[in-house]
Amino acid sequence: MEKKLIWGGLAGGATSFLLGWLFYGFLLMDFFEAQATPGIYKEMPDFPFLIIGNIIMGFLYATVIGSWAKAVSAADGAKKGFVFALLLSCGFDFIMYSTANIMTMQAMFADIAVSTVMGTIVGAVVAMVMGSSQKAAS
Repeated sequence: MEKKLIWGGLAGGATSFLLGWLFYGFLLMDFFEAQATPGIYKEMPDFPFLIIGNIIMGFLYATVIGSWAKAVSAADGAKKGFVFALLLSCGFDFIMYSTANIMTMQAMFADIAVSTVMGTIVGAVVAMVMGSSQKAAS
């Protein structure tokens, strides 16, 4: 595995974790809890799995945005991250909304918006980290 992919994946995972805490665990926690099926959320997350999941998301962004789409600047990563996150979150949330009684339609659209903002930022960070390591290797 290339060094830039490792650094990009770890940076993306850390960014995803911090933004998830900010949006879902702090700023919008009460909103999402009010919109969810009662009892759906655990009192405390299983942090090892939460961390692993965010690292996996970081590597997904590093692979798609940094390696495949070859974004090398924060602006380019943000643009590509926006499109990727919007499509990914719409696909996931629409399927979940149509098949499970987890949240309201309002929460579905809010989750799409939050996920897209997060993905835009993660894409920018990943591209910045991978672009700078790519330039250093040249």
